[in-house]
Amino acid sequence: MTIASFLAKKLDKEVRLWAGVPEEAEQIRAKLQRIQAVLVDAEKKEIVSDSLRVWLDDLKHVAYDIEDVLDDWKMEIVQQNQRRHTDGLEDDSEVKVCASCIPPPHFSLKLGKSRHRIAHEMRKINQRLEQIAKLKDDFGLFISDPADLRLERRITTSFGTYHIVHGQTSVKNKVVHKLLCGDNAKNAIDHFQVLSLVGMGGIGKTTIAKMVYNDDEVRAHFTQRIWICISDMFDELKVAKSIAKSLNPSGPTFDELQNVVEDIQRHVTGRKFLLVLDDVWTEDNRNWDNIFSSLSTCLQGSKVLVTTRSMEVAKNLKAAIIPVKELPEEECWSLFSHFAFTGRDENERQHLEDIGRSIARKCKGLPLAAETLGRAMVVKRTRNEWKNVFDSELWGQEFVRKGLLPPLLLSYIDLPSQIKRCFVYCSIFPKDSRMSKECVIHLWMALGFLSSDSEGSGEMELNGEDFFNNLVARSFFQDLERSWSGTTFQMHDIIHDFALFLAKEEGLIHHADVKECDLQLESGRKIRHLNTIRLQPWVHDLKNLRSLLCKSDCLEHLPRCSHLKALCMASADIWVLTKEIGNLTHLKYINLSNCQHLVALPEVVCELYNLQILDIRFCFRLKSLPEGIGRLVNLRHLLVEGTFLPFLPKGISRLTSLLTLDEYFVANPACEVLTLEDLGSLEQLRELTLHHLNAVAGPEEAKKLGLENKKDLLSLTLQFDYDDARSPMAPVVQLEVLEALRPPEDLECLGISGYKGERFTGWIKCLINLKHIGLSYCTTESLPPLGELPFLKTLYISSMHNVRQVGSEFLGLDKEEEGHEAPEGINGNQRAASSTFVAFPQLKKLRFDSMHSWETWEDPHTQAAGLEDQQFTMNIMPSLCVLKLDSCFRLEALPRFLQTAPIEYLDINRCPRLQRHSKELSSVVLSRASRMRRDFVKEDLSHIPGVDVGGNTMQGSMSSSASGLALSGS
Repeated sequence: MTIASFLAKKLDKEVRLWAGVPEEAEQIRAKLQRIQAVLVDAEKKEIVSDSLRVWLDDLKHVAYDIEDVLDDWKMEIVQQNQRRHTDGLEDDSEVKVCASCIPPPHFSLKLGKSRHRIAHEMRKINQRLEQIAKLKDDFGLFISDPADLRLERRITTSFGTYHIVHGQTSVKNKVVHKLLCGDNAKNAIDHFQVLSLVGMGGIGKTTIAKMVYNDDEVRAHFTQRIWICISDMFDELKVAKSIAKSLNPSGPTFDELQNVVEDIQRHVTGRKFLLVLDDVWTEDNRNWDNIFSSLSTCLQGSKVLVTTRSMEVAKNLKAAIIPVKELPEEECWSLFSHFAFTGRDENERQHLEDIGRSIARKCKGLPLAAETLGRAMVVKRTRNEWKNVFDSELWGQEFVRKGLLPPLLLSYIDLPSQIKRCFVYCSIFPKDSRMSKECVIHLWMALGFLSSDSEGSGEMELNGEDFFNNLVARSFFQDLERSWSGTTFQMHDIIHDFALFLAKEEGLIHHADVKECDLQLESGRKIRHLNTIRLQPWVHDLKNLRSLLCKSDCLEHLPRCSHLKALCMASADIWVLTKEIGNLTHLKYINLSNCQHLVALPEVVCELYNLQILDIRFCFRLKSLPEGIGRLVNLRHLLVEGTFLPFLPKGISRLTSLLTLDEYFVANPACEVLTLEDLGSLEQLRELTLHHLNAVAGPEEAKKLGLENKKDLLSLTLQFDYDDARSPMAPVVQLEVLEALRPPEDLECLGISGYKGERFTGWIKCLINLKHIGLSYCTTESLPPLGELPFLKTLYISSMHNVRQVGSEFLGLDKEEEGHEAPEGINGNQRAASSTFVAFPQLKKLRFDSMHSWETWEDPHTQAAGLEDQQFTMNIMPSLCVLKLDSCFRLEALPRFLQTAPIEYLDINRCPRLQRHSKELSSVVLSRASRMRRDFVKEDLSHIPGVDVGGNTMQGSMSSSASGLALSGS
């Protein structure tokens, strides 16, 4: 959906609000609809026509102005209704209605001055739009079929973010050899040598460098490895501070270059390091004098590996040059076809191979081009569609001269308009930075990029997930990293350059001092998004700003931008949020996370009626939330994790649009604060975390929360107190409370912590849609029967110190016990009817951490021996990819069923008894050679590609050393 079509819909929906200007509104809507008819064709041709790009740019800015006027008018209605509510003239339901800007029937607008101003603005916009509409006929644009306007839904692929490096293995091996064996090279600087990977953008330099950096032999050879991304904006102090931070993460932070280089020198003295400088552009080698001098006290054999597009950079650094060349034609075709033919049968492959090879040749051997275009071809099903790609005029040389890769253009043009806007917006983030998926989706939502006909029940958030996954599937977003704090990603520097090219003057990334005269007036009017470190007075002139990302401690320069929708000041050094924020009435997103000095939010925040997301995570000095927070009736996400607020205002119970409440401490129901019963009114919650459950009076109070009735709930964390001294609760009561907190069946993520009941509740195994489970600090002696959950993908079990044995009960095979029904088809009369039982059918990641009493991991095959006459078979963890064991001090052996699990990575750390079963194991790791006795290999774990024992990593043939680990039942 383009911004023009979005506004046409908006006008159609809200035209009855335009008392006094209906004629102007109707004319604007009609013009937008006429323009919309040719926009799909225009967007496909804008890359090849500079004049068309200017026309679309003018249209976009007019559309922004229309949206601003609409928002102003809606805000007048909201504020008028809110005043009536404050005066007691309306109830909460009418305030909720006005928040969506549909006035109640009895509401009489008395906004004469505002109406006059709005009408004047609309007439001016109408005139501008008339000129734009006339010009559209000059470009010979075609009216698009309505089918072309449909939103492309999620592209699901098996390859995710995994990158195959075709034809580059020999280069990687050459670099590794030079790093390990080139200690006495002639071009060494003092004690370290500089190597450089040189090649054009998209050729795979960074990918090769990452493979080298993570190579097992390289890890073992260097005491310290450091990765620094330089990019085109070279900052000597910033680079030096990054190196110092990598060498000493917990050390002090210096702001003077001299202090930083001295700190580097202290930490490299007597150590052999590998420093990777990725994407270096500066050709002035004097920029490196201070940094390289600080490295000179290292051990002989240290290395610096540079990746660059410029041969001059490598020569000026006196580097040993390793060129990275284009892929051979057959290798390029192999990479392209790997992605393009995903999900196609052999007949389709044969039908498309000849035209596919012709397209792959146009990628000129560039891995990035072959992968990006290959992914884009997945959705093109017919030969004619493939031929259109081959014949596209975007392969013309003029785009190559502009530094644009035609495959990127072809992939971008295929994107739906809404996703294009989301992609282009990401140019606002600095090149090579890691971006938070959650933050980016929230920004898209605040800026209106995710709007849909229905904005309830998380529809916008689901659109955001779809758009993000689409961009990942096309390689516009890469290098995803998932952790407990969420998902982060990066954009390749060429893709980032492409996004900047498309954004033109709409966004500004600014990390230096800019004087007011440096920004021309016209450019200032077009800037809609700003990312800067420190706010300057000239920001006041950016009247049309929509989003502002900064880490400023100078809030007196907070821009008076009346249409600002998103304000991100994460990690800013601020103590108090200025009351001027109340003037930013269109704000939908405020991010103050990690502002660790922030002590209070002003009450005026509660007048930001459009606010959808308030992120104050890890503001641990914050004492409370404003009492009037219940007036934020459009709030969807209240993110307060890490603030440890002892209570929340009772008004939160009126936030019926709330989807996320990520931290709530149970409060005394007698107090005038938010209680469990109050939370019962939040029926749309999708994510909820409950702390201090020991404070719950009993199961009756827990039932008032009505968790089972929250049908949209997807993620739930239940945390009892680790220390019972503060709020003692008998184990039997904890079990009753846990029973009463039964969530809905569609729950996908569950965490339980600090639970001290004698056993787990029986509803856990009934949540058949669970995908992720975490259990920690629970005192039960056995684990719940999780093996029966058909969609469970990740399982994390930690600090359950009473568990001594893990066996058939964990898989769901144990005999029927109190509170646990026998699994159908396994126990009782149903068992004989079943011949196969699959435990943990989709589990991919399993981790046990700090299980201090755990001694035995039983192999259930020995227990099933009595079922042989019934031909009963078991398949256990058939999808397991990652197994991690940490601080399981008493564990003696691993179960035999792991021999058949498709484990790709086994990590064993601080498990002395388990590791002690093979003295050969440590010698193999240290010598980096496979010297295991062959008699262990008959029943071993040698099929595992990667094994890490005690922090020492083995891959490939090294995994045969895993055979030294004892296997229970062998």
